[in-house]
Amino acid sequence: MSKKGFTLIETALLMLVTTILLSAGLTISNFSKSFLKFQEEKFLLADNLKKAQDLSFRSLEINFNGATSTICGVGLLIYPSTYEMIAYATSSQELIDCYKIASDTPQEFDFSLSQKEPSIFYTKTNEFTTDKNNQFIIRKELKDFNISFKLDDKTFSFTTTSIIFTHPYGELIIYQNGNQIVTQTTPFKNFYILLNKGNEYATITITNTGQIISQ
Repeated sequence: MSKKGFTLIETALLMLVTTILLSAGLTISNFSKSFLKFQEEKFLLADNLKKAQDLSFRSLEINFNGATSTICGVGLLIYPSTYEMIAYATSSQELIDCYKIASDTPQEFDFSLSQKEPSIFYTKTNEFTTDKNNQFIIRKELKDFNISFKLDDKTFSFTTTSIIFTHPYGELIIYQNGNQIVTQTTPFKNFYILLNKGNEYATITITNTGQIISQ
């Protein structure tokens, strides 16, 4: 009984189809990994914003420079390729009114210029630290990300930006490269963080009612 084998043309076609299917599978696999990684980083950024906001509602203190200081604001300092969670604290002989400080001198919460580096950080172990080299500081790379910001309809190209939620109501103070973007008296509906990496796009929205929405 004779057996019919593949002809040279059939073998070549089979190899071609197999190569195409393998290439397509690898492309889909790489796309999926890229997409999932981007989504993970987006959700982590949004989650850290929510964490900073939640901390701003609490009455918190830290021993800083030999004195007990009141935490008046917590947020993120976003650099071109990374971000870290920071805090602003102050001490006084009198009762600290964080709301008044934020209202009268919002520039106190501005860490977007290199001349005023943050001195208090928040860690993955849920503690504040003054050690900027602490390995547990919430600090995340944004490698190959393109970032821009929008305040309602106005777009801002990216520069170092500090986004601080102030105690006790979690109100926003945002400075970008030393320029005031949002303070307690700024009327706005939405502040957008626009993220792009390759073919992936996402938006994190902070509304004027304090909602943080990841899309």
